[in-house]
Amino acid sequence: MRALMRIVVGAVVFGGLCLFAANAEAQGGFVSINAALQQPATSAFTQVGTAPYRQETFRFQSEYTVSSDPAFDMAGGVMFNNVFGMGIGVTRATGEHTAAFQVTIPNPWYFNRNVTHSGTTEEALRHVETGVHIQAVFVPPTSDRLQVMIFGGPTRIEVQQKLVKDVRVNETGCYYWWCAPYDFTVRSTIQEDVNASGWGFHAGVDVGYFFTDNVGIGGLVRLSRATVQLKNAPQAVLNNGTEITENYSAGGITAGAGLRLRF
Repeated sequence: MRALMRIVVGAVVFGGLCLFAANAEAQGGFVSINAALQQPATSAFTQVGTAPYRQETFRFQSEYTVSSDPAFDMAGGVMFNNVFGMGIGVTRATGEHTAAFQVTIPNPWYFNRNVTHSGTTEEALRHVETGVHIQAVFVPPTSDRLQVMIFGGPTRIEVQQKLVKDVRVNETGCYYWWCAPYDFTVRSTIQEDVNASGWGFHAGVDVGYFFTDNVGIGGLVRLSRATVQLKNAPQAVLNNGTEITENYSAGGITAGAGLRLRF
């Protein structure tokens, strides 16, 4: 529901800017819609959870990769004069990647004989980053067909990540010499959807070529960055629900191309 409300509010704001731009006589306005690719600020991260167990330490570690993901970028705004303007942009990058994990369980009968097993999730885990950019715009003088926009300002980025918070295991073996030694197998992983958001900044450049006074194509490069507090899912489980967060660098470099409109 919250995600739906954000989309509705964003659409209203974006539509309002476009309507204002269309009705502006001297100032004018602009719209850009792009298919893009985002190189993430964080390409990999690790979460570790530990807890006392059998007078030793249980340890669970999960490792995630975030590759260059397809993205959608759109922006719209108004020009106060021929050089300066203001607008708002939205970038959304979505990807799915498997995660690796490692589980270490103390031996129930012998000290310092911990058993460790590793694996990967059976399904890909969804990773989404959505950035809302408030941008000041500078348009240096060029030809009538060519338009260069330099922009920057504050950014709010939300990260949605599916995390592995726990595992289900089957333990085997016994104390006596005729039994197989202690061991375990991982039956399945338990996952959790986590959201985190934070303020940061963005800056970029947009170059457009217009076939008519109002319609053209163009490309952009946008650098965005924000630090969010991402939940450490396994440690929260081992702490009986007490939430632990860690810094995560969100955003990245977005490059794309698409439609350009000006009014």
